[in-house]
Amino acid sequence: LILNEESSTYNVDINLYSPKGILLSSTKPYLTDRQILGEQMNPKAFVELTQEKSSQLLIQEELEGSDYLSAYIPLFDGKNTILGYVNTPFFAKNEELNKQISNLVVNILNIYFLLLLGGVFLAYIISRQISKPLLLIREKIAKTELRGSNELIVYNRDDEIGLLVKQYNKMVMELEESANQMAETEREGAWREMAKQVAHEIKNPLTPMKLSMQHLQRAYTNGPSEKLDTLFAKTSKLIIEQIESLSNMASEFSNFAQMPEDKFEEFNISNILLGTTDLFKQSENADIKAKVAPNVYVHADPEQLRRVFNNLIKNSIQAIPEERSGKIEIELKALKSTVRITIKDNGKGIPEENYKKVFVPNFSTKNSGMGLGLAICRKIVETAKGTVSFTSELNQGTTFIVMLPRSEKS
Repeated sequence: LILNEESSTYNVDINLYSPKGILLSSTKPYLTDRQILGEQMNPKAFVELTQEKSSQLLIQEELEGSDYLSAYIPLFDGKNTILGYVNTPFFAKNEELNKQISNLVVNILNIYFLLLLGGVFLAYIISRQISKPLLLIREKIAKTELRGSNELIVYNRDDEIGLLVKQYNKMVMELEESANQMAETEREGAWREMAKQVAHEIKNPLTPMKLSMQHLQRAYTNGPSEKLDTLFAKTSKLIIEQIESLSNMASEFSNFAQMPEDKFEEFNISNILLGTTDLFKQSENADIKAKVAPNVYVHADPEQLRRVFNNLIKNSIQAIPEERSGKIEIELKALKSTVRITIKDNGKGIPEENYKKVFVPNFSTKNSGMGLGLAICRKIVETAKGTVSFTSELNQGTTFIVMLPRSEKS
C-alpha cells in the first residue's frame, strides 16, 4: 500500500527487494506474473551494494530488448542493519530524457543563432556608422586637387573619426592656401620672365640703332659730304628695320596677352588652307605643294585658324637653311570624324632636347621674335577642341600635325 502511494505521488515504479536480493513487492506485479521481471535483484547491483557498500546506485538494465535506467538504494533500521533494497526502474525515461535533451539543445541552438544574428546585425550597424564617414573621407581625399576647390567635411561627433575629419579639413585649408601662394608665385615668376624676355628683345634692336646714330652723328659733325648722304640712307634703312622689328614684337606680345574673342562658325576649312597656301606661293621662294581634300567643314573661328596656318607655314619656311632648296608639303585629309592637316618642311629640324619647349611661351629657335607664335597656335587649336603636335628629324625637317573635329556638314 505504501509503495503504491509513493509510486502514485512521484509517478514512478518501485520494487522492494530483501537483504538477500529477493523481490518482495512491486508496484507492477504483472511484470513478475508474466515473468517479464525476474524474482532476483540485478546481480551487479547486489554486489555493488552489499560488497562495495555503495549508498546508491544507478545502472543501465535491459528488459525485453529495451534499455532503461534503474536506481537502487539500501534501507537501514535504527541500528544500521540492512532491511532491504528499493529499486526504481525508469521505463521509457531514456527516450524522454533524450527528447528533453534534444529539445534543450535545439532551444540553446536557437538562442545562440538569434544572438549570433543579432550580433551580426549590430556589428553591421556599428560598422556602417564607422565606415560611412571613413568612406566619405576617402572619397574627398580621392577628389582633392591642388588647384581645385576642395570641400570641407561636416562631422559633429567628438571621437577618433572626428579628429581625422578635423585633420583632413585642416589639410584642405592649408592646401588651398599653399595653392594660392603657388599660383601667385608662378604668376609673378611668369611676369618676371616675360619682362626679362621683353627687355632682352627690345635691347637687341636698340643697340645697333644707337651705334648707327652715333656713327651718323660723327659723320655729320665733319660736315656735309657725299659719304654722309650714303651713310644717312643706310642708317635710316637700318633704323626703320629695327623699328619694324620692335613693332612686330609688341604686336606679338599683345596678341598673346589678349586673344580676340572667338567667333565660332561652320566653314569650309579647305578654302582657308588653299587661300593661305596660295598667298605664300606668291611671296616666298620655297617650293610649296598642297594636297587638300575639297569641301571639308569644321566648326571653329576661321580667322584664328587662318592665323594658325600662316604661323606654321611661315615657321616651316624660316626653318629651311639659306643654302638649301626649300620644300614645303601641305596636306588636308578628311578622316571619319576628324580633319588632319600636316605641314612638312625639309628644314634643319628640332633637337630632341627642345621637344618639350616647342609650345612653351618665350621659347624660340630663331634669332628674332619672342617665341609666342606656336604657343598662340596651340591655344587657338585647343579652343577649337583640337590638337597640334609635331614630328622632327634633325637636319631632315619637321612635320606639324593639326587635328580638328570634323563638322557634320562635311
